[in-house]
Amino acid sequence: MCNRVGTEGEMQFAGESHVIHPSSKVLVKANDTEHLLLCDINLQEVQKIRRNPDYLSLRRPDMYVI
Repeated sequence: MCNRVGTEGEMQFAGESHVIHPSSKVLVKANDTEHLLLCDINLQEVQKIRRNPDYLSLRRPDMYVI
């Protein structure tokens, strides 16, 4: 997730961009200053998690409103 930082007109942007692992672990988080955020990502691990998403088992179809 990328977020702008600073002020433009009357809008103020908070910054604090994130790189988040598919397992939902925050790998790196920027602060509220302008800078370049770098992070190594294991694409093979990402593909493995995407092939077998464990969050689907948490669904509760019985709770869906139709």
